[in-house]
Order: sequence, then C-alpha cells, then structure tokens
Amino acid sequence: MWEVRRLLRARQEDVRIVACRDAAGRLVLHSKETYNTGNTLYYIPVVPLYRLLQDRRTKRAAQLLLCTCAYLYHLAGIPYYTDDSSYLCWQYDMIREWVENDPTDWEAESYNSNRSQLNTADHIGKVMQRRLWNPCHLNRFTELVGHFKPLDRLGCECLSIAEKALRLWRDHPQGHVYRHADTEVLHGDDEDYNEDCITMDKYIGFCAETEGWLYHTLSECVNNEFNEYHDIQEPVLPRTFDGRAQDAESLDFECGLFSLMDDLCYLLNTTDNENA
Repeated sequence: MWEVRRLLRARQEDVRIVACRDAAGRLVLHSKETYNTGNTLYYIPVVPLYRLLQDRRTKRAAQLLLCTCAYLYHLAGIPYYTDDSSYLCWQYDMIREWVENDPTDWEAESYNSNRSQLNTADHIGKVMQRRLWNPCHLNRFTELVGHFKPLDRLGCECLSIAEKALRLWRDHPQGHVYRHADTEVLHGDDEDYNEDCITMDKYIGFCAETEGWLYHTLSECVNNEFNEYHDIQEPVLPRTFDGRAQDAESLDFECGLFSLMDDLCYLLNTTDNENA
C-alpha cells in the first residue's frame, strides 16, 4: 500500500487508496484522484474584457482573450451569467429583485448607483455573450495567435494565455469542465436533492466583474449560501487495480483548465484596475 501510494502520488498528490475484495474474493485496490479546487470562486469577469476591446490601444491583445473565452464557453462548457439556466443568473436576478422591489429602503443615490451597476452588467453581459457565440473567434484562434506580435507587457500576457488555451484544446479536443465531475456527492438528478452540495456550476462561470458594490453583494450571497452546504463537487478520477490493463484517463485536462482560468482571471482583474 505504501508503494502504491508513492507511485500514484508522484502523478497526483490528492489521491486516496483502499484495499478490498471483489465478488470472487480477490484482493483489489481502489484509488480516487481528486483535483482540489481550494474553495476558490472561478468567476471570469467579462466587463474588463469588454473595456479592453473598446480601447484601440489594447484591442488587438484583447482579441486573444476573447478567443480564449470563446473556447472556454463553447468547448470547455463554462457557464455564462446571462444564460437563464446558470447559477449566477439566478443570483443576479435575486439581487435585482432585492434592489427594485423596495426602492424606499435605499437612499436615492445608492438606489440609482446599484441599478446602474445591474443594468451595466446585464447589457455588457449580453453584448459579450453574442460575441462569444460567433464561431469566427474559434475558427481564427490559431491564426491570430500565430500572427500576433506583442508590443508591451499586456500583449505578452495575453499571448501566453491564448497559447495555453490552444495547447489545452489541441491536447484535449474533447475536454469538458464536467467530464470528471464527482457524482458520488450528488443525491439524485433532481436539483432539490443536491441542496447540500456545492456543485461545480456554482463556483465556476463567467460573471460581470469582480469589484464594486454588485460583486461584493454577489460574493457575499454566494459565500453565505455555501456556508450552509456540506459537500463540494470537484473533478475526480476513480480507478480499480485488479490485474487488468488501465486506460489512459487522467486529470491533466482539469489541471490545465483551472490553471488557465486562474491566469485569465488574474490578468482581467489586475489589468482592469490598472486602466481604471
């Protein structure tokens, strides 16, 4: 068992191993590799990207990020906050209802400012979603990366992220964010039975932006809700070692995907603050 753990943890640190007997009484080993998300909210802001695309000085570099987001949305399956079925859409709708249902609870300036942030998030979100739906961004992704010559730090960082996304797409053409989502933490297909679990669609997605009153309220609502949950759904890879040949499955795609989202979120958040 010690040797098995050593060999498996050389590939994936977070792995659990148990020994048991199968139906025929033979000793077999079960392992479960997990990608630990670290209780992180992987919320990718689109408002900073919109601003970069509007500025002629940063537009060309931002096109690479737009292609990266198109890959994440179309192919990797990252939820988008203006999709009616998404968890973040429901959260934004709740905040809007809270603000607009009782305007007398707010000072006039706060009420107008909060509604303005909600309207901006909704408008820019729909504009950017239409852009992401356009297949040209995926069709031209390789060409744009190959011809792009960075002229500054932002250009270098955008190119690095785009190249990372292209490698992930090339190496894992069927890669999807939910491909290895743990189903053992779920209690059924009905969402009502999974109220005690933070499913992956709740902490991964495109959002409006990650600063200001609206995001502060959103993150507070999300974290308060998550504090009531007992389980979190993460990518897992179960294996059974019973003498038969093992398949080539791994969590390499998930490792690359979450690293890509980390880099993308960091760049969009820091670049937006620098340009503010």
